[in-house]
Amino acid sequence: MTRGLTLKYIKIKPLAAESLGVRSMATFVKTPDVSILIDASAALGFRYGLVPHPLEYKAVERATKEIIRYAYYADIVTLSHLHWDHFKPFFEEYRYIWSSKEIAEAIYADKIVLGKDYQENINFSQRKRGYSFYKDVRKVAKKVEFADGKSYVFGNTIIKFSTPVPHGEENTPLGYVLMCTIKYEDETFIHTSDVQGPVSERTLNLILKEKPNAIYVSGPPTYLESYRIKEDTLRKAKENLTKLARNVRLIIVDHHLLRDLDWKVWLQSAVGEAKMNKHEIMCVSEYLNKEHRPLEANRQMLYQQDPPSEEFEKWKNRPREERRKIKPPIDH
Repeated sequence: MTRGLTLKYIKIKPLAAESLGVRSMATFVKTPDVSILIDASAALGFRYGLVPHPLEYKAVERATKEIIRYAYYADIVTLSHLHWDHFKPFFEEYRYIWSSKEIAEAIYADKIVLGKDYQENINFSQRKRGYSFYKDVRKVAKKVEFADGKSYVFGNTIIKFSTPVPHGEENTPLGYVLMCTIKYEDETFIHTSDVQGPVSERTLNLILKEKPNAIYVSGPPTYLESYRIKEDTLRKAKENLTKLARNVRLIIVDHHLLRDLDWKVWLQSAVGEAKMNKHEIMCVSEYLNKEHRPLEANRQMLYQQDPPSEEFEKWKNRPREERRKIKPPIDH
């Protein structure tokens, strides 16, 4: 059961997110014609000088199983860009990505895979990842196509991918992402991926041009303020998200912003604008009426209040390459 606005024909179900304990924007979208699994991954990250807490590893394992479960029903799997929290590679990595060949095949096998071109409008690290991923996914998928700037029609459903837009501000070294717009009759939903607000005016205008009923947007990484993200960048993100709150009936906001325990403070102006216009803005846990579990943001507290087992500490101290191949002991 979701809270707030529900579209009649386009059904939106986020599967994993920071407010549910993992890094992800994985979302299952169903129309009367087609089912789409967007950014089918969940991952973890190094933070506060600490590896993820065992509860985070349990969360990413659960999230990955949920993504696999919904992949079974999906006709199409999309990827907006080539960061690990947005796609699963075909190799074993349990430190942060929770990936394996078997997991990737369970998600992408026999599907239409529509994703970001790894040769154009991309940075070096994502180009390397893309080369490897597309080589592997072509062996198992029904069809693989670069979707940058393209539209697809399935019955009365239109799936439209933006031209590459910045992963945050213009000219960011983080590269570019594809936004995915899904239209059915008079309903429009946009999954914006990592536009971080958006920061870019160009990205904002592309979103508004589609006149969406609902969007899912990543907030900016406010937890990096003062040393990796400029104050002016955060100001632009806040202004643009507030403009979206004025124009869009439902905004789901999560991802980078929910790595900050004070995310609600930053979001106040957008929430106020939404209320004035009888619109809604909420994070994924609120939208799904689930327990709010921002585990990464609370990692220091988790280590203090729930110290890991001796077995986990031994795993944590193994060489990095060993930890990639061995699942952490999290069932104690």
